[in-house]
Amino acid sequence: MLTVNRISKSYNLDLVLDQVTFTIKPRDRVGLIGVNGSGKSTIMRILIGEETADSGTYQLTPPDLTVGYLSQGLEIPDTLSIGAYLSSLAATTEDIEENSSE
Repeated sequence: MLTVNRISKSYNLDLVLDQVTFTIKPRDRVGLIGVNGSGKSTIMRILIGEETADSGTYQLTPPDLTVGYLSQGLEIPDTLSIGAYLSSLAATTEDIEENSSE
């Protein structure tokens, strides 16, 4: 389960997220919809640890649960099939290290 509690984020004087609160329960399917600049990418970058919130918290239950995010502007190398590319995104650090030493 993902619980987001009153997350806020500003860039300079531009408030992008204003005390955003929501819960995603197991087996829920969620889509983020909004106009450009409404904070969709910002909340995702906070949840994957690329950015920090100015205030608020989020909790993943169980704690080893992870959030995945595929940003817009996806460019798949011509040398890879879509399946191979998606598999590479799902690879763990151990998988990558093992394959690079071969």
